[in-house]
Amino acid sequence: MPVLAAKNNPPSKPFDCSILEKEGTWWIAKVKPRQEKVFAFDLLEQETDYYLPFFEKRTSRSDGKFRKSYLVLFPTYVPFITEDPYTFLKQNRVVTILPVQAQKRFKEQLHQICRARNAGFQIEPVTEMNYKVGDSVRIASGLLAGISGNITQIQNGLVLILSVDGLGHIKINYSSIVINNQVN
Repeated sequence: MPVLAAKNNPPSKPFDCSILEKEGTWWIAKVKPRQEKVFAFDLLEQETDYYLPFFEKRTSRSDGKFRKSYLVLFPTYVPFITEDPYTFLKQNRVVTILPVQAQKRFKEQLHQICRARNAGFQIEPVTEMNYKVGDSVRIASGLLAGISGNITQIQNGLVLILSVDGLGHIKINYSSIVINNQVN
């Protein structure tokens, strides 16, 4: 699949309300590699709600210029809402449908990612778990107040690691957060 310009990608969230306010049952479609955007377009066409967050990746070309790509945050996974998810298995691009057991927690986790993206923070997937997991924290103030995750020190700034059940981990670069330690 060719790299799409930002304007040619499917919308990350095609519905207007907050993820927390969205009614219905969430499922996760595991799709074939590089089929997430095409599947999102299929869902749009069938008027099925989904959430497919992207992150911007910049790579340098041989001529010294930069190339921007908009990649999916959770490769091969597309969370969506429907009452009959197994009809999507008929499509050649869907490998399996995964049920979401803890619906409320899943919606809260997706909502945290949506808040961070909407606030303009740089987000990217955590592809290797080679960091030392720090304390479980909740951001106490600022644009991301209330978001929970694990924090680790990287170079000169802090990075908040958010986890989404069944999808993986992402990091949010945030250099001046005020946190409260959570007691679990």
